[in-house]
Amino acid sequence: MTTAEFSDEVTHRPIPLHRLGKDAEGRVILRERKGPVRFEFTYLGQTVHGEIEDSETHSRLRLRAELGRVPYSAESKDWRQNVLAIVEAANEALKGAVRVAPDQRIVAVYDDELLSPMSGAMMIGAIAQFLIHIRPYLELVLMIAPRVRKTRIPFTFPKQAA
Repeated sequence: MTTAEFSDEVTHRPIPLHRLGKDAEGRVILRERKGPVRFEFTYLGQTVHGEIEDSETHSRLRLRAELGRVPYSAESKDWRQNVLAIVEAANEALKGAVRVAPDQRIVAVYDDELLSPMSGAMMIGAIAQFLIHIRPYLELVLMIAPRVRKTRIPFTFPKQAA
């Protein structure tokens, strides 16, 4: 069966992402699901965490990429200053999207409301735009900063008040 065999209503109406899931064999299925969809992927060796809230009334996409970590002064004072200069430049260029966490991880954050219902194309476009913007800073940080240890607890988004 191809999309040409579907009625115009079926081919032009997006499927709300909050209804997508997978069965035990890994096939994509439609389901009734409450709450956000969480996912993660790797970009240039670093993990990007994502969350989608998609409903009839609103759609929100949140992304969080770990860019590395700020070295401690005991490791190298110059190294630390260089990484902090990159973080400052990235934060200025990306309008406050780059932060240093209390444990010295450098994170880039994207949080935006998109048209509802969110389509796959909208989601991929927003993710691609985020990755394109953070790439130069990620590459610089990866050249001079130590990698985030893989033993860290994965990031989870805080629960939103209803």
